Amino acid sequence: MTRDLVLFVPGFFGFGAFGPPSARIEYFAHVRAELAKHLPNYAFAHHEPPPTGSLLKRAASLHDRIATLSAAAERIHLVGHSTGGVDARLVANPAMTWNGVTAEDRNRIIDRIASVVTVSAPFHGTPAAKRLGPQAERIVLGLHLLAILTSSRRLRWAGRLLMLYVTALKRLGLDGSWNDTVLSAFLSGIDASSADDIRRFLQLVVEDHGLVADLTLGSMEKLDAELHGRDVVPVFSFVSVSPVPRAIRWGGLAGMSGDPADTLLRQALYGLAYAKAVPDAATPFPVGPWIGGSDSSGLDLGLACDGVVPSSSQTLAGKAHGVVLADHLDVVGHFDGPGGGGTFFKSGASFDAARFGALWSAVADAILSVDVLGPRPRGTRAEPGTRPETAPD
Repeated sequence: MTRDLVLFVPGFFGFGAFGPPSARIEYFAHVRAELAKHLPNYAFAHHEPPPTGSLLKRAASLHDRIATLSAAAERIHLVGHSTGGVDARLVANPAMTWNGVTAEDRNRIIDRIASVVTVSAPFHGTPAAKRLGPQAERIVLGLHLLAILTSSRRLRWAGRLLMLYVTALKRLGLDGSWNDTVLSAFLSGIDASSADDIRRFLQLVVEDHGLVADLTLGSMEKLDAELHGRDVVPVFSFVSVSPVPRAIRWGGLAGMSGDPADTLLRQALYGLAYAKAVPDAATPFPVGPWIGGSDSSGLDLGLACDGVVPSSSQTLAGKAHGVVLADHLDVVGHFDGPGGGGTFFKSGASFDAARFGALWSAVADAILSVDVLGPRPRGTRAEPGTRPETAPD
């Protein structure tokens, strides 16, 4: 048995991995490799939540996954991206309960969790959940799933065509079911194992998609009120913020490296996502150190977001363990350039391998700091960077 294990928890429409080992597409592939540099004695595993299931179902599935790892490690560190960060916080908070699990079960699992690290987590919701409306699954699936799949270069244009297809369905109000013709075209050219994994993934989306309503501002604020003050595991929150979309002008793309049509499309996709996620009114920007030499110049911090989640939503109480200039997908290694896996977004954050490394080095430091904090007595709460204090009644 290893002493420490890092369990990765993916976000909305997230997955563990697709395909055989020789052609694997992983949500956290680049993150795992980066963290391993700093945590050489740690084991790593990933969780596969219901991709669009309700927060309650996602939390229950993560609880069960930790239970299966009982013989694998003494301590488990949860690292969640986006909604995966919310899942991790819910499982580590004893106020979160559901049918079929006893208080003893919950305490046994919570006692195994040494730390919770969240990156770009919508703790207080995102306006996009409401603005996209009841057909959000069609748009977000095209944007998020396919953004991850751009790590397989063969899927770039097929993925974009599918994204445009589901966008057209949204605009025209047509039936958004996944018909075999379009799906077969999307999956053409990739190995049978990956195609089967993706088909199963999409079927899960069709069967259960209650997450959108859970991530609205009102729903998340209500949930946080129920959990506030009951966190017993240190929660380290990292915040992402990306630039306001620039005006897109075809003439301005002249002379740029790469395909101008490709750049134009990815700028437009980022602009669309940003417009759905930006807050209605100015909100306090989280307090915390900037990572990777970034600063706030040129950013509208009161209305800041990362293209998917407002920056002000990404901490429990306004205190960030770190802030990074990046869009929502940059932070998990899906960015252009050396060391990245490709992305649908062209956000202008200029995220690169150096900033990616600095971010995940800071995450590793947060995980390692748990040893410095010492053991956590049962019935106490913990704040990042401090020893636990007695929980309020």
